[in-house]
Amino acid sequence: MPLDADPLTDLPNDLSEGDRLFDLFRSTRSAADIMRLVAGTSDADLDGLEAAATAMLAEAQGDEQVAMQQRLDDLRRWRAVEAEARRTLAPLGDAGGQALADRLVAWIQTPDWDTSQAFLTEHAAALPTDAGSAAMTLLRLANADHPEIERHAGLLAACREHGIDAAYTQLRQEMAAARQLQDSPLLQAVATFLQADDESAASLLAEQSSLLLTVDARNLLEQFAGAARQQGDTQAAERIAARLAQVQAAWGKRVGGPLHRPAAADERQPDSSQSWSERLERQPLAGERTAEYTVVTAINSAIGDNARVLNIYDVGDLPLAWSRPQETRPDLAAAAVGRVTELDDLHRRLQRGEVALVGVRGLAGVGKTVLAAMYATRYADRYPGGVIWVEVGPRTRGRDDITPLLQRLAAYAYSRDLRVAWLDELVFAPDAVQMLLGGHDRLLLVFDDVWSQEVANVLKAVAPPGSAVLLTTRDHRVAFALGGPDAIQELDVLTPADARALLQTCAPDLSDELADAVASGLGYHAQALALSGAALYLRKPHRYTRTAKELLDRVARGEGFGNLPDLDEADAETNVEIALRYTYDYLGENREYGVQRQACFRSLGTFAQEASFDVAAAANLWQVSPAAAEELLLLFDHLALVQEQEGGGRWQQHAILRAYALSLQDADERLVLPQHHADHYLELAQASIPGNTERVAQEFPQIEHAFAWCQLHSPARATRLANIVSQVMFIRGRAVQAGEWLRISMDAANRSGDRSGKANTL
Repeated sequence: MPLDADPLTDLPNDLSEGDRLFDLFRSTRSAADIMRLVAGTSDADLDGLEAAATAMLAEAQGDEQVAMQQRLDDLRRWRAVEAEARRTLAPLGDAGGQALADRLVAWIQTPDWDTSQAFLTEHAAALPTDAGSAAMTLLRLANADHPEIERHAGLLAACREHGIDAAYTQLRQEMAAARQLQDSPLLQAVATFLQADDESAASLLAEQSSLLLTVDARNLLEQFAGAARQQGDTQAAERIAARLAQVQAAWGKRVGGPLHRPAAADERQPDSSQSWSERLERQPLAGERTAEYTVVTAINSAIGDNARVLNIYDVGDLPLAWSRPQETRPDLAAAAVGRVTELDDLHRRLQRGEVALVGVRGLAGVGKTVLAAMYATRYADRYPGGVIWVEVGPRTRGRDDITPLLQRLAAYAYSRDLRVAWLDELVFAPDAVQMLLGGHDRLLLVFDDVWSQEVANVLKAVAPPGSAVLLTTRDHRVAFALGGPDAIQELDVLTPADARALLQTCAPDLSDELADAVASGLGYHAQALALSGAALYLRKPHRYTRTAKELLDRVARGEGFGNLPDLDEADAETNVEIALRYTYDYLGENREYGVQRQACFRSLGTFAQEASFDVAAAANLWQVSPAAAEELLLLFDHLALVQEQEGGGRWQQHAILRAYALSLQDADERLVLPQHHADHYLELAQASIPGNTERVAQEFPQIEHAFAWCQLHSPARATRLANIVSQVMFIRGRAVQAGEWLRISMDAANRSGDRSGKANTL
């Protein structure tokens, strides 16, 4: 087979060679056309073509300019590829290069893959080489868009990178998987759509819209596009990109024009840099609603004599009734050990200044929250005004997110009586909250797990004079925002003595020597030690030595549970991963229930990050009775895989643990479990509104998480959920988010053809 193709001569004969070549260039539609042009044209003629195309590009405009630039880029790229291939083959001479090409053709023409593998193995010294790759490049140029040559070009590249045997093993696996999917109507429709020309593809979109105009079809196309880009298959990538553009255009026709008019300048949300006192005091919740909410600031309100009423101008008097809060989290403090030095340092820091500010900063799972609980429990009597504990969490990042927390803080001034309906329409500014919290003797405010500097600044602003603020965070910047470098207290891992004490608290019969070995091997990390201590205890004392050795061997070998989903760098800790994997393996050791327990643990990754859930939610996810779910949660609690919240009835999982559970889920679980989760919270919201909006507020992190999944994978569920909870969101300080949900839902209703959902959204 010749390395060079014959020049194309299908244009009118009355054109000059330069004009003919330029017209041929302008008529190209794909990279394959450019490849054939390069292979069939002399270098001198191609130089002239480049010069003419460059001159034309300078005069072109709009779409013509974009198309000309793309063609010119492809021309230069493939000329460079051809030149490099010829330089590689030059030492072999024309005869040597032709012989190598003939050998490649013989390989391509072998009758089956076993013979193909044997042939390539026999000629391994010649074909999977730089020269062989260069000859394959020239074959591709001369025979552009030839499916067998393209397939073997990719196979040759894989053989060079991974070895012949490994490449053929992968090829056979891919072919087997393709055969298994041949009966899929969706895959068949997508494959036919990809192979069709532009006109036929447009017809297929109209005829098979129920299959092709779906999220699943789009995901398949995007996966194919990513694979083509990764393999360097420009031609396939361009074809898939063209089909994706057709799909996008068809979706646009189905959805229609803009569904909502852009907000006028005076209707948009105020800029976040604008102070609370400068914002409008009364604003409409939504265009379709007549209700209003009031922003309460120190300017438009005042506390009456003896702090008995809060007078809000144009609203009226709100009766005040301070009840000393005592939120010390003794459940966390009771199981803690050591930290004497850290507690002394923390107490010293919290006694200085008009408003004492301390940000405890450290790794995930190192014990920041536990230290705060230890301090609040031990020193509660030093704060006659009381102790308020606020769990902030990763979803609270900006001023709009913090509104519910400010409402809750303000509620302490009227005994947290949130049952007065019209209180929900009050949005408290930080200065108003500070006013309400003041005048009740020295107060300790604990803000746990803060993720945003903006949130830290707002929380700092609510602290009344004479109070103390204790904030925990993973982020050094957040701690710095609280009060500069002097306000930061770094929390390190446990001391060897405290680590030994923690292990022996979990496993009382553990020897000092063995405890010290385990503590050292796990890097004295508090959460890893708690998990390992629970695992040791459940293995019983006569297995402690073997269990500790197995655990430390895992650490020494660097074994773990693989890569976690994207977390902060502070969370990516190998020793914690090792301990988690060990506990997960322990769950599977029970012959009767091990597989089920592991599956239930994996499913916990479906819940929202660092958000609590109740037994009913777990029972729904696991498809078991509430009694069985509670027993399993108690086991998980004992193994430090979940934690029961103070007061009982609700459970929570650490972000690292949730990420680990999620990372273990297979493809089927990632499809089925979120549907169970979304359906549970959708039904809960429907049953709770309007009679029990407090329950909706309590479960909102899970509802928000469910909506995010539905938005991508189940538009009909997203529409139902937004319609049900939007009114509660409006009166709970989430007006902006509610509006966004309704906009998304209307888009979803239009895309899915859900007329009832669209009508309810309007």
